[in-house]
Amino acid sequence: MVDHTKILRVCMQNTQHDFRLYGDGIKISTISNQLQPLGINMFVPISPNVNWLNPSNWTQTRQLFRLNFHQVSVSTVSSNIGLDPLYLHKNLIGGAAILT
Repeated sequence: MVDHTKILRVCMQNTQHDFRLYGDGIKISTISNQLQPLGINMFVPISPNVNWLNPSNWTQTRQLFRLNFHQVSVSTVSSNIGLDPLYLHKNLIGGAAILT
């Protein structure tokens, strides 16, 4: 057992643009299911294929992680190209996220 008052377990994973909310790729629900048994409190997908500038992607991600965790905080960065109307409602290669 991990004493969460003394230890913070972090999982950083380079998902190679396969961390996706929709379509083919690494299923977020599969990742979420594996974090809890390992006692991981913070998950950092590097190079996900998610446009974090689209607020609905934040909502979708939080809902998927709430299946296993009661409270979910999301901190993200994404390329400004995600603000372009062409990309706003699509996935965007690049960026990073921290989920706690």
